Amino acid sequence: MKKYLLGCLLFASCLLKESIFAQAPAKITAAEYFIDLDPGTGNGSPIVVGATDSASLNLTLFTNGLSGGFHQLFIRFEDANGLWSIAEQRTFYIDSTKTYKAAKLTAGEYFFDKDPGITKATSLGAINTDSVNKQYSLSTGALKGGFHQLFIRFKDSSNHWSIAEQRSFYVDKDSIVKPSPIIAGEYFFTKDSGVGKGTPLIISKTDSVNQTFNITVPNLTLGKQFLEIRFKDSSGKWSIAESRKITIVNNFNSANQNATAIQEKPVTVMSIYPNPTNGNAYLVFNALKNEKFSIVIFDIAGKAVLAKEIIAGKGTNKILLDLHGMIPGSYVVNVINEAHEQQTLKIIKQ
Repeated sequence: MKKYLLGCLLFASCLLKESIFAQAPAKITAAEYFIDLDPGTGNGSPIVVGATDSASLNLTLFTNGLSGGFHQLFIRFEDANGLWSIAEQRTFYIDSTKTYKAAKLTAGEYFFDKDPGITKATSLGAINTDSVNKQYSLSTGALKGGFHQLFIRFKDSSNHWSIAEQRSFYVDKDSIVKPSPIIAGEYFFTKDSGVGKGTPLIISKTDSVNQTFNITVPNLTLGKQFLEIRFKDSSGKWSIAESRKITIVNNFNSANQNATAIQEKPVTVMSIYPNPTNGNAYLVFNALKNEKFSIVIFDIAGKAVLAKEIIAGKGTNKILLDLHGMIPGSYVVNVINEAHEQQTLKIIKQ
């Protein structure tokens, strides 16, 4: 009798160390899985993935030949540099007496540290899906400072509960992060000379920057270049440099034929409505071509609270943003294309 492992949702991310001057992390180019016994890197069962920064896979894997009982599924990824990730592990159970048809997930719940019992934990709300890939805002206000365990489990339409998935986290009661105002900024072209060594931007002390700057273009090679801008807050911390691709051309209308920079924007005519919003909002933009975009929403502390990838078509695109799980306040929406060019808009959640 064939046995199947159904509805196995696997996530993988590749974390690479990089210095201030390092290139972007290499893309994922290959993946493989094995069950119970590691045959060695490159010798597992291959999984087809395209060149990508991250992988979210929903796989159906054959488990023929496995005995009844508990088993371990492992999956790992290889990047473009030939480096393999640590294998990610999941436990599953083979019931040799029955063949199951995958049921939809209908409920979920979470708890911290101690299991109160099935159906007695905090509900994650109504669910009706084959798999869950969603961000939740969970309150940790009642927890003491220190390390804790978060557990999440789901129930299907057959009333079967999954094994609780566990993650460790740390609560720091003594360090409440309050955003510091921006006090300085600088810019440079293509090559970074180091933090604090760019051309300074004149700004007033502020919580956010929405300002037009007159930027002098130095003697750059004609063609594609990058304009990079970063800011420093009152605690002395610098932001990551914000990048814009530009094209350097000769200004033939000038007697001196000075170089002129023309910014290349990944999208045009960007807007969000309704803004402010109580929950759902729509991001509307015109893409210059068909390509993949990442949409990332940051809170005022610079923490990413929502991220999603879309395939935009050339022309007008309308994307739903679900802000129901976010606390009221101001957020920044970043729209990033495949060349890592990005544009930003501010949105307010009421």
